[in-house]
Amino acid sequence: MEIINKVINMKKISFILIALVLLSAAVSANAATLSTTPAAVNVVAGQTFSLPISVNSQGASVVTVKAQLSYPSNLVDATAFSFGSGWMQLSQPGYDSMGSGVLIKTAGFPGGFGGTKTLGTVTFVAKATGTATIILLGFSFFTALTARRMVKPVAIPSSIMITVFPLSFNCFLPLR
Repeated sequence: MEIINKVINMKKISFILIALVLLSAAVSANAATLSTTPAAVNVVAGQTFSLPISVNSQGASVVTVKAQLSYPSNLVDATAFSFGSGWMQLSQPGYDSMGSGVLIKTAGFPGGFGGTKTLGTVTFVAKATGTATIILLGFSFFTALTARRMVKPVAIPSSIMITVFPLSFNCFLPLR
């Protein structure tokens, strides 16, 4: 009898493991993503430019997003961030900061949403000549209501190349 109970327990454990693997595969297939546009920007030192951050729910009902960007602070500086329509900012240590080459912004969307929404727009200023890469970090996260469970899929890292050109002056000399 003891051997039969062990076999039954092993079958139960196997069934639960298979169910968990299938459930996690289904969740991964619908993992929300973060993205930035455009892919490249050309500016001169001192010029400002904007970078919108979009959230695509991939079929989930997204309720919270934490976006994290890194940027070379010697070439560009994040000067402002404005949340998109409908987002409620979460201002807590570790969830809301901007400076020293890292931007972290977290917000909730009451009731959740499906489809694509703009989380917000970052305004940068070009500080020096060079090529800067702004990276959407892979440990940004989402919370989504899926089958009454909270899911935290990881964003796929993306980057934007910023080329800062030196400011040039045209000087015309009068002809004699």
